[in-house]
Amino acid sequence: MEKESDFQGANYYVVIPQEVLHDNRLTPLTRLIYGEISALANIHGYAWISNKKLANKYKVTKATISAAISKLQEIGYIRSHIIYKENSKEVEKRNIYINPIQKNLNTLYKNNLTGYSKKYDEGIQKNLKDNNTYNNTMNNTNNNIADKSAKLDLDSRFEALWKLYPRKAGNKQKAKAAYKKAIKSGVTDEIIQQGIENLIAENRELKYIPHGQTWFCNERWNDEPIKVGSSSSERQEYSDLDLPF
Repeated sequence: MEKESDFQGANYYVVIPQEVLHDNRLTPLTRLIYGEISALANIHGYAWISNKKLANKYKVTKATISAAISKLQEIGYIRSHIIYKENSKEVEKRNIYINPIQKNLNTLYKNNLTGYSKKYDEGIQKNLKDNNTYNNTMNNTNNNIADKSAKLDLDSRFEALWKLYPRKAGNKQKAKAAYKKAIKSGVTDEIIQQGIENLIAENRELKYIPHGQTWFCNERWNDEPIKVGSSSSERQEYSDLDLPF
């Protein structure tokens, strides 16, 4: 795997635009995470730091970092692009780009930091061009979902996640519909995959694993992981026969 973005460097500054700094939809930590990613992206045009490294730096859980990045992506401040190893579903790295702030929000970069903005925009354009060869992979960018090619991409992305899920029961098509709805609302494949991996890591008995339809339709990737070694009485039992969908 390519070396992650460094925190070090003489030119490492955290700059948070006023639109982000005063956005009450964001927690203070989420605003700091934006500044961190923005500073790293200013070096190469994008950042490729992991949730784990950010979590270690800020002394929080990976789930907290994942939620912060998801919120920034949902609002539109950033976008992610996951690159997979050739002929594999294994993630090689995740590139995070800073989206230009809309003109009607008085873009800080364009109006006040011309040099920074120019360097940043040129970096993004260069790296987007370099990464076009990876467009056949699962892409966390949620633009143009209504487009036919994007629809096909969503189908393949869902299939990859469904393949990972340990209990493929229930209505697969309803699970897929719930997945697409979640993606349109700003949820990323990374968050869903992490939820599946958390579930697998719990080593639950099969009867305690929800049907695939239940898990996707109820957005169970948001569940807090159960600690390994918890007794079965601490686990929630699922009534898949009583689904309202």
